[in-house]
Amino acid sequence: MNQNLLVTKRDGSTERINLDKIHRVLDWAAEGLHNVSISQVELRSTFSFMTVSRPLTSTKPLSRLPQT
Repeated sequence: MNQNLLVTKRDGSTERINLDKIHRVLDWAAEGLHNVSISQVELRSTFSFMTVSRPLTSTKPLSRLPQT
Protein backbone atom coordinates (compact mmCIF):
# COMPACT_ATOMS: atom_id res chain seq x y z
CA MET A 1 0.00 0.00 0.00
CA ASN A 2 1.17 3.52 -0.71
CA GLN A 3 2.68 4.91 2.49
CA ASN A 4 2.11 8.44 1.14
CA LEU A 5 -1.63 8.20 1.75
CA LEU A 6 -2.90 10.89 4.09
CA VAL A 7 -5.44 10.47 6.87
CA THR A 8 -7.61 13.39 7.92
CA LYS A 9 -7.99 13.42 11.70
CA ARG A 10 -11.02 14.60 13.66
CA ASP A 11 -9.46 18.02 14.26
CA GLY A 12 -8.97 18.50 10.51
CA SER A 13 -5.21 17.99 10.52
CA THR A 14 -3.64 15.40 8.22
CA GLU A 15 -0.90 12.85 8.73
CA ARG A 16 0.60 9.97 6.78
CA ILE A 17 -1.21 6.69 7.16
CA ASN A 18 0.16 4.57 10.01
CA LEU A 19 -0.79 0.93 9.50
CA ASP A 20 0.51 -0.06 12.94
CA LYS A 21 -1.84 2.47 14.52
CA ILE A 22 -4.75 1.07 12.52
CA HIS A 23 -3.85 -2.45 13.68
CA ARG A 24 -3.73 -1.34 17.33
CA VAL A 25 -7.15 0.33 17.06
CA LEU A 26 -8.65 -2.74 15.37
CA ASP A 27 -7.28 -4.94 18.17
CA TRP A 28 -8.75 -2.57 20.74
CA ALA A 29 -12.13 -2.35 18.97
CA ALA A 30 -12.44 -6.14 18.70
CA GLU A 31 -11.69 -6.81 22.39
CA GLY A 32 -14.38 -9.07 23.80
CA LEU A 33 -15.97 -9.75 20.42
CA HIS A 34 -16.23 -13.38 19.42
CA ASN A 35 -15.59 -14.70 15.91
CA VAL A 36 -13.87 -11.51 14.72
CA SER A 37 -10.73 -12.01 12.65
CA ILE A 38 -8.59 -8.87 12.76
CA SER A 39 -6.52 -10.17 9.84
CA GLN A 40 -9.68 -10.58 7.72
CA VAL A 41 -10.76 -7.04 8.58
CA GLU A 42 -7.31 -5.75 7.61
CA LEU A 43 -7.27 -7.68 4.33
CA ARG A 44 -10.69 -6.37 3.35
CA SER A 45 -9.69 -2.85 4.38
CA THR A 46 -6.58 -3.04 2.20
CA PHE A 47 -8.78 -3.93 -0.75
CA SER A 48 -11.01 -0.94 0.04
CA PHE A 49 -8.00 1.38 0.19
CA MET A 50 -6.91 0.18 -3.24
CA THR A 51 -10.32 0.57 -4.88
CA VAL A 52 -11.45 3.91 -3.43
CA SER A 53 -10.85 6.82 -5.77
CA ARG A 54 -12.27 9.60 -3.61
CA PRO A 55 -11.68 10.70 -0.01
CA LEU A 56 -13.65 8.81 2.62
CA THR A 57 -15.41 11.01 5.13
CA SER A 58 -17.79 10.37 7.97
CA THR A 59 -20.18 12.80 9.58
CA LYS A 60 -20.68 10.56 12.61
CA PRO A 61 -18.11 10.57 15.43
CA LEU A 62 -16.54 7.25 16.31
CA SER A 63 -17.18 7.45 20.03
CA ARG A 64 -15.43 4.18 20.85
CA LEU A 65 -12.10 5.30 19.38
CA PRO A 66 -9.47 6.56 21.81
CA GLN A 67 -8.26 10.12 21.38
CA THR A 68 -4.71 10.34 19.97
